[in-house]
Amino acid sequence: MTVDTKLVHVWPPIKKGAVQSMENRFTFFYEHLTAGQIEAVKALIGGDKAATYKSAGESLGVSINTVKTHMKRIKKSDPDTYHWIMRVRRMQLDKRHEEALAREDERCHQFHANNLKSWYRQLKMVGALDLLPRRMSRKEGIKYISDIYGF
Repeated sequence: MTVDTKLVHVWPPIKKGAVQSMENRFTFFYEHLTAGQIEAVKALIGGDKAATYKSAGESLGVSINTVKTHMKRIKKSDPDTYHWIMRVRRMQLDKRHEEALAREDERCHQFHANNLKSWYRQLKMVGALDLLPRRMSRKEGIKYISDIYGF
């Protein structure tokens, strides 16, 4: 069964950030595949977040290469369905990537905030905190102290 390429691009309407569970909405797109291929597709894009090939293989109890082989055969036998699957997967991966960037940004902010607190604690311990005219960044503080005392 081949699907009209125009149909793949227009229907089903997939909006960025509005990824829904594939099983609820798009079963007609992959019902013509073999049982193993359907299981591979469900394992990869069945949830709200995209699974890695490794986790998809583990959930199915097969190797990563088996999942990749199923996807390769889908690509060869029905490129339109493969294109649709990869489109949904790309949106899920984009969502996962945005969440990872947000977590990394928070960790980075926390790291630098803790670093600055540590620097102020060290200055306070040696009695040099009152040498700074105002609260400033570590780089500004080092430059200020080195300019005054010629370090």
